[in-house]
Amino acid sequence: MSSTPSFKARTYQAKDLEACVALFDTLSSDFRLPHEKKDLVRFLTGLPHTGLAVVLEDDLGRVMACGGMLFKSSEEASLGWGMVDPGWRGHGLGKVLRVLRLSMVCDMPDIKRVSITVSQHDENFYRTLGFKPREVVEGGYAPGLDRHTLVLELDGTVREEVAAECAKMKLTITKT
Repeated sequence: MSSTPSFKARTYQAKDLEACVALFDTLSSDFRLPHEKKDLVRFLTGLPHTGLAVVLEDDLGRVMACGGMLFKSSEEASLGWGMVDPGWRGHGLGKVLRVLRLSMVCDMPDIKRVSITVSQHDENFYRTLGFKPREVVEGGYAPGLDRHTLVLELDGTVREEVAAECAKMKLTITKT
């Protein structure tokens, strides 16, 4: 992985809709389903009622990456819609998105856990980050594409680790 490029992290704005949908369109058809584009648009146009989202933009204001989180209950948030522009993949922006979103959730004391639903292709990555399996549905997305739900309990240690990682990476989010 090459070094992380210069970027600005900020909360999602309505003007970002087209760029975020364009990022979705760059995802391989192996990792997305046709109906998900409508779900993404519904999520983004429903903000802040549907959750929160963050974008990473370059010095010219172009969206390099975006990611969201939904609130499943008063105690659980769920990461979703993490996407990086193909020209910036492999530069650490996916990790930046993960750390920023976890940091935002950790700043909410009522949230006790974070979940994520991924295919079998990404399940091991999240396990290495401390997420534990909650449920597996074979063919849950499509034939041959299983749905894995994983959960990370936000105890004091996890919150401290996320804060330390955010500080180490010098990450801040501009609220717009």
